[in-house]
Amino acid sequence: SMGSTQPFARIDQRTNEDNSALMRAKFQLFQACLDARTAAADGSWPELQLLNSTLLQQSPEGYAIHPHREELLQGTIDYTHRGVTMRNMTALHMAACGGHVTVANLLLQHGASPSALAYDSQHSQGARPALYAREAGHLDLARLLENAEVAEHETRSAPFAWHP
Repeated sequence: SMGSTQPFARIDQRTNEDNSALMRAKFQLFQACLDARTAAADGSWPELQLLNSTLLQQSPEGYAIHPHREELLQGTIDYTHRGVTMRNMTALHMAACGGHVTVANLLLQHGASPSALAYDSQHSQGARPALYAREAGHLDLARLLENAEVAEHETRSAPFAWHP
């Protein structure tokens, strides 16, 4: 599968002029989503810790929600892999490509949308994270993301959730 055999390239931060703290956090998060691997023998997850510290900033009172959490979860970047440029990739799309179930679960818990659309030459109409996972051979993750899509849709269309 694409995720396990070929390591992803580094995300090129230099292509973006905006070197703000938010942009640095975003690149850090996206890179962590790409790099995550199965847990090491000792159970340590450096990428997961990075993800948690990016989304939840440690403070004297304990953990606080990152001030730009929405932007980190809904924000997108353009990403080139094997000569294919994928546009509008969210952190969840990245985790889906890499087949990282634990990371995807964490992103979903934080409010990442499983229905976000990314675009490339193969998907001119847009593709959700589940499709990227399925095409990369990560079928368990694809099912998890498809279920999350259904749940998100049901939540949005529930009559009691709608406020005129």
